[in-house]
Amino acid sequence: MVRQSVRVYLEHPFVSRMCAYVCSWVRICRYFIRGQTERAAASDYVVSVKRRARLQDYDTYLRKFRHRDALTAALATGRGDVLASVVSELLARGALPQVGPAVLSRGVTHESS
Repeated sequence: MVRQSVRVYLEHPFVSRMCAYVCSWVRICRYFIRGQTERAAASDYVVSVKRRARLQDYDTYLRKFRHRDALTAALATGRGDVLASVVSELLARGALPQVGPAVLSRGVTHESS
């Protein structure tokens, strides 16, 4: 008696579609999760994951075409080589004449050695 009621319930079109969807979702999850809790054996070859290098602030600003912020960040580092490379990049892009005077006039200080 119980088996008949369950079979009638499962024969309903909505329920059968839903069961098929849930079963396929469970199979997909099992497929992608498999082996994540397993430890590597001593004889297994473990592939190291390469991490992306984090860009400096001035590089990030240059990628986003925020030239004034890039020049300000380069000035804030206090390193001459960084400042020279950012200025040369801005010259190559043709952005130094627009950005340079405003930032350089307030950012450069002349210190006597």
